[in-house]
Amino acid sequence: MSTLNRRPCLLALAVLVSSLLVSCWSQTSVHVQEEGLSYLRLKGDLAAVVLTLDGGEGLPLLNSEGETAASNTLWEVLPGRHLVELHRAGERILRRDLFVGQGQVLEVAVPR
Repeated sequence: MSTLNRRPCLLALAVLVSSLLVSCWSQTSVHVQEEGLSYLRLKGDLAAVVLTLDGGEGLPLLNSEGETAASNTLWEVLPGRHLVELHRAGERILRRDLFVGQGQVLEVAVPR
């Protein structure tokens, strides 16, 4: 084979090899969207506080050991509009109509 006939073959081979190398080294970024949960974070003294969400049953703010939850605890909620009420010793200490976006952490200050 003459030198002139080899050039197109070598060029084609070089292009093929370089395209294979580039495709092997390229990265694919995949972002999987989590289920649409959002969170409330209640900041402040949570001792004896009961949370009522959307007029439902009151939920004492306790951790898994039955102790008062830490003020940085995240409480799962569905995204959207919610009526949040906090009670302490039977007295309502907070009533807020809130909107929580998907994946958002909304912080609420607990009055003393």
